[in-house]
Amino acid sequence: MNKKNIIFIVLVFAIVLFFSACSNNNLPDSDLISITVTYKETATEDDFKKYHNVYSADTEIALEKDNYYLIKVICTLNNQSSKILSLIDFVSYSNEYVLYEAGAIDIEPMYQIDPNTVESFEAYIYIDKTLDNEEKIKKALAEMKFSFSARSYDEPPPGAYGNTILFDGKFQT
Repeated sequence: MNKKNIIFIVLVFAIVLFFSACSNNNLPDSDLISITVTYKETATEDDFKKYHNVYSADTEIALEKDNYYLIKVICTLNNQSSKILSLIDFVSYSNEYVLYEAGAIDIEPMYQIDPNTVESFEAYIYIDKTLDNEEKIKKALAEMKFSFSARSYDEPPPGAYGNTILFDGKFQT
């Protein structure tokens, strides 16, 4: 092998190594945000007697709706992006066993989650009444894909400067 070929191979290898080392910096923000959902308990009237940020101020919160009842979950968001997040919310979803709605996250809308931080907050999900024990609830939640939205921006205030991003969460036992 001649000297030019060896130099060329070393150069290509160095370029590939450089770009693979920097690849994490090029990931979209949504790929650098993870969120886990864990079951906490059945929601009660007491959950809503204190100050909360669920739904809107004039929304009457029903502990039962149609054939569903309300449970409380803990969401743990790990923001490994370089962006600040706010306006974190569910993207509404329903199937035969689970229903979650936009506005059901108990966190101040403008509460910011800084880059490289982990924050936990409560959220509320409606569960079909046939899921009448913790084991059934956890099984149904484990089969779910949770979808979230947030506002992503470089520096406060978020206002019109941020972008809306979507990301998925997963259930964790």
